[in-house]
Amino acid sequence: MQTNRTLVALGLGLALAGCKINIDSEHHNGSSDPLCQALGGGGASVDSTPSTGSSLDNARAAFDGNLSSLARYEVSGGSGSLILRGTAQSGVVHGPGGAGLLISQQSGDQTVRVMISTYLDGVLQFTGEAGTQTGSSQSCAGSCLNRADQSYFGIDSPGSFDAIEASIQLIGLPGGLDIRELCTR
Repeated sequence: MQTNRTLVALGLGLALAGCKINIDSEHHNGSSDPLCQALGGGGASVDSTPSTGSSLDNARAAFDGNLSSLARYEVSGGSGSLILRGTAQSGVVHGPGGAGLLISQQSGDQTVRVMISTYLDGVLQFTGEAGTQTGSSQSCAGSCLNRADQSYFGIDSPGSFDAIEASIQLIGLPGGLDIRELCTR
């Protein structure tokens, strides 16, 4: 019986020796963000349609592969909407999984609502409500994460995709939000 226990313990030890356990899921090394991973960059393209009375500055930064660069969405009235789509460079396809939007909200009095859609070769693959946020309070129909000044809103796309589209509604005081990246998880 002792020999069997020793063999089981030895086998378990060998099996675990090749495993890396990450206890701190919020840990990152500065080159990547733990909330999502960039899909864009290189020859990626960005299309945006802001509503009347709103504007998007530096749209390319929303899908440039750099989670530190920012596109700025501004609303001059009490509300506005934006449709933002990033299409990956030729040959890049993300398998089934998370697709979403990483933002920094500017005012706690504003409400942000996000819908996410995925596309493959221009054909809609999946669409769904990701969530709503007012201040630091999130309500999620999809996948939501909130850390410090960053919020991720996403969906789980059951099929592969090469483009992510976010439909964003901003309701409340005039102001805006910083869009960090259309990204994957």
